[in-house]
Amino acid sequence: MKASTSVRLLPLCMLLAGGCGDANVLDGSIGAILSLDFSDVRVLVQPDSMRIEYVRTRDAYVFKVCTVAVDRTSLVGGFNFIADEDFRRYVSIGRVVDDEEAFPKVRSGFIEIEDLDLSFEREIRGEFAVEFVDGRTLKGQFEAEPTVLDP
Repeated sequence: MKASTSVRLLPLCMLLAGGCGDANVLDGSIGAILSLDFSDVRVLVQPDSMRIEYVRTRDAYVFKVCTVAVDRTSLVGGFNFIADEDFRRYVSIGRVVDDEEAFPKVRSGFIEIEDLDLSFEREIRGEFAVEFVDGRTLKGQFEAEPTVLDP
């Protein structure tokens, strides 16, 4: 199966596998080698970008277990879905955790953001899924009030 075909099937798989339950979820086969434990989710928004951060606190330190950065200029015309080549171009996946490796290089993925209208005070919801070049996967669901940052 081609990567672009598997990416199109990921939203349906996520809906069937985790459509109910907690609003904030982070899991996948990458969890076998990297910890995906988190305590909070933050959505940080600037005019041209957005970051979803799954964070874990320990003592006085905040670790970014998973960060999904989205170039918002790619979300034009009311489209809140990015996949395939555009995903690799406009979305980056990273982590900042003490004594752990970074995520492998991304092969394919998608992100869907339910609503980016910041004129109302409401939570931003969405989901994403990634397949790394080593065949491992990462998927997440998020729901959090956005923090609007100065440009």
